[in-house]
Formats: sequence, structure tokens, C-alpha cells
Amino acid sequence: RIHLMNIFQATESFEQWLRQQCEVHEPDIVVKHEQMRKNAFKFFRGTYYRWAYLWPIVSPELAAAPAVLSVGDVHIENFGTWRDSDARLVWGVNDFDEADTLAYTQDLVRLAASLRMAKTHEGLSLKFGKSCRWILESYQACLEQGGEPFVLEERHAELRAIAVGEVREPTPFWEKIEQTLSEEACTPPEEVVQELRQNVPAGLTDIAYRRRESAGMGSLGKPRYLMLGTWAGGRIAREAKARTPAATVWLAGKPAVLGPVELLGRAVRCPDPQYQFSVRWIVRRLAPHCVKIELPDLDEVGKLRQLICAMGMEIANLHLGTPEVREAILADLATREPGWLEDAAELMVEAVRHDWDAWRNP
Repeated sequence: RIHLMNIFQATESFEQWLRQQCEVHEPDIVVKHEQMRKNAFKFFRGTYYRWAYLWPIVSPELAAAPAVLSVGDVHIENFGTWRDSDARLVWGVNDFDEADTLAYTQDLVRLAASLRMAKTHEGLSLKFGKSCRWILESYQACLEQGGEPFVLEERHAELRAIAVGEVREPTPFWEKIEQTLSEEACTPPEEVVQELRQNVPAGLTDIAYRRRESAGMGSLGKPRYLMLGTWAGGRIAREAKARTPAATVWLAGKPAVLGPVELLGRAVRCPDPQYQFSVRWIVRRLAPHCVKIELPDLDEVGKLRQLICAMGMEIANLHLGTPEVREAILADLATREPGWLEDAAELMVEAVRHDWDAWRNP
């Protein structure tokens, strides 16, 4: 953008652009704005478009670092588990709506900033400086070693213990899913029905469609439909979410060259066979062990270092999807002063808080 925008102008511009990309569910936009006003961490999660706008302004030198296929909207709750094609439990980033080619520093700084926001506003127990060092040390080590997928079987026992905690017992899981759904059944567009039905086993019965109305923050407003059914004596759920370009496309005013399909196809990871893209929709499985890890799951300090180090490694696994840039990243990291990640994250958090203050006190 040629001129500087405030948070209100940026939000209006982005949402007008979003309405050109999909049929926005306007009541969800109202809910999103309310949530952004009440909670700073949710404001952070719901305004990646604003982060993308501010990032090169606040940290121009870091924004010019070597570029890789990146997640974009990395944050502490953008990690979860899934089952691979051999039914093994796998962990990693599980949302790629904002994937684009960005400076490698972007994902690291946003992850660190999310930890800072969670520490302040969600009561997460951690020492921020140490957390930044853990992210960087694990990221660099994973880059040097060539990456490793997080298959939670023989290895990564501590991470597996986090991933299979009590909140993933079937009964509370389905109760929580119900809380995100509209009260009434709905009839999705025919193309959505076809996408969902292609993603389930034959013989599904008791099929019902509901709209998801209060799930996530960044994607609130995009159409989201859930297909619920029964198969072989148990419940099954599949979600279809409208696929739209990354917010960086809105910002640049031109299409991205590469995006989530390329990132997932190239990264060092064990893929989720139920996470599928079409031209207009993203379809994925929802199940007790196929969901994100949320802040309430992280109430023990002892879990945090293990998880934060794994997050740094997972970002490296994804950045290794652009292997020709690995040496340039390592060389760039060698030139950085100690504490650079903490300092950069603090600057971005300050910008986010400034916007949040304006948003709740217009």
C-alpha cells in the first residue's frame, strides 16, 4: 500500500477484498470483531492481514532476509495432530491458509510473538527470552540435520503425551465440536456436499450438515461446513472451509506464485491423507486425535520447553521445502546478534497492542 493505513482502514480493506474471494458469512464477522475487542491474543490471531501489513514497516531488515515457502500465520495454537496413511499419530502445523513465499524470519518472529501474547494475556507460564532461544536453537539444529517429521510412535514420547491428553477423549471432544456448530441443520452448496462425500468411507449413515460458526479466529467469516455421520458404530466428521488466497495476496495486489499445496508437497513431514485441497475448498477430518493443541492443554511448565523446541523444528521442516535456501538461511543466522528474535517479537507485539488498544477504544 502506498499510504499508511490504521487498523480500521486495514480491516475494512481486507474484508472487502475477502468478500470478493468467497461468500462471507457476515454474522461471523460481527462475532470476530467482538472477540478481537475482548481478548488481545484473539485479536492477534484474527488479524494476520494487519501483521502482514506491519511486518515490513516495523522490521524492514528482517523482512528482507532470505525467502522460503512459509506458513505465514504461525502461532502457538496452529499446531496439532493427525493420522497418517498407516494410522500413526503425527504432529505439526495444521493450518496453511496463509502460506506464501516470505522471509524465513517471518514465521520465527510470529511464533515468538504469539508466545509473548499468550504469556501476557492467557497466563502461559514461560520465560520469554528462554523461549526465543529454544525456538532458534531447535530451528537451526533441524535445518543443519535436514529435518525430521514428527511421527509420535517410537520417538517423541513427551510430545505424544501432550497430544493424547484427557481433552482428546471422544466424549469431551464431540461435546466441544457441538459448541462450534449452528443449532439448525443446513444444506451446503452442492459442490461442498460432493467434496465432503469424497472424503468419507462408503456406507456412512445418519448424515447431517451443520455450519461451523465459532471455530478459529483468522478464518471467521469464511464459509465452513461440517458433515457428521455414523460409520461402523462410531461418529465421523469432515469439515469443508472456503479456500481463499493468503492475506499477503491482498497486500501485494497480485497472486502468489506458490502456496499451501506446494509447501505441503515439498516440506519434510508425514502428510495427512485427509487434508485435501480443491480449487475453492479445503477439506479435512475432525476426530479426537486430529485436532489442534490449544492453550488449555499447556498448563504444565514442564511441557512447554518440549513443545516450543518442537515448534522451532517443525518450522525448519517446512522451510526445508525450499532446500536451495538452506545455506543462505544458516549464513544469515550466523550474522544475527544474540537476542534478535526476542527484540523483533517485542517490537511486533508492541504494534499489535497499539492496534488492540485502538480497536477496543475507537
